Amino acid sequence: MSVKPSIPNTAVRLLTGPLSRALFRPLMRDRATIFMLHRLENAEAGIHGHSIEFILTALKALKESGAKFVSLRTLVAAWRSSAKIDPDWVAFTIDDGFADQAYMVNEAFVPMQCPVTIFLISDFLDRRCWPWDDQLAFVFRTTKTSVPEVHVGEQRFDVRFSTLRDRAVSLDRVRDYCKIQRALNPYEVAQKLATQLGVELPQQPPEAYRAISWDAARALERTGLVEFGPHSVTHRIVATLSESEVRNELSMSWKRLRDELNAPLAIFAWPTGRSGDFEAKDIAIAQELGLQASVSSQAGYAYRRPVEPWQTLYQLPRFSFPNEVSTVLRYASWLERGRELIPV
Repeated sequence: MSVKPSIPNTAVRLLTGPLSRALFRPLMRDRATIFMLHRLENAEAGIHGHSIEFILTALKALKESGAKFVSLRTLVAAWRSSAKIDPDWVAFTIDDGFADQAYMVNEAFVPMQCPVTIFLISDFLDRRCWPWDDQLAFVFRTTKTSVPEVHVGEQRFDVRFSTLRDRAVSLDRVRDYCKIQRALNPYEVAQKLATQLGVELPQQPPEAYRAISWDAARALERTGLVEFGPHSVTHRIVATLSESEVRNELSMSWKRLRDELNAPLAIFAWPTGRSGDFEAKDIAIAQELGLQASVSSQAGYAYRRPVEPWQTLYQLPRFSFPNEVSTVLRYASWLERGRELIPV
């Protein structure tokens, strides 16, 4: 299998600078970069993410390279009006609405004057649930059992708990299975697995999994740099739900944001957001409800394709925020697009 060539870090800095950006601008063809972040690193709680120091370093490097920070609202409005897109535009998004994300924004994005959109799970903020995938993570991390297998519906999974790595691998297998099963309610799965593994699953999330409050969200709005968009009511994958359930997940989450916030963004983030996690029928519902666009977690540059432009606006790709500054720079410039065009 052919592998695309890697580029040394020093070369990346040079190739993503202002002069190179100007020279290779035609390669981008109305594309822009949207980044997706989730959590701050919390090793003690088993939460993977980024540090404030890394985010600040990456934002500074982007600014020095000639990247231009814009809001997701600005980006989507330009696409919807067929305005020209600046290929140096970079937008930032954060998913779910955890409390540590407010700290992330205040300590990194606000000081750098970088707009950011946070997508909120409305029932999470309303203290009616905490995300099922995080419940599973809590169960697998805290169990003291050593059972050889667990049952999820009719499926059996061999599991191991000897090391953190074993636990993570076992968790991933179960979580991925839950994401594709239409007959399973993942919240019920989390509760049943907690029982199987001898874990008392708290109704309200532990401190490390706590949601941001509506008051804190309103305070972030007042900075003028932070906007909020809907991310469903319960974070269930819409492709596994009935049409009425999908309509409720989208419409009620959007309503809660309009009830609580000053100027929420009519852009939806599909839960999990992989290919297959949402379908054409779900996009049609989003359009009917007046949502102007939606974002996925599929990697790639975001753009409004000439063919079926409205369809593509409802599945805009995002790059997961990398762990290396050189990769951040590569994604936020023409350089990754150039690598995409290299035949393999």
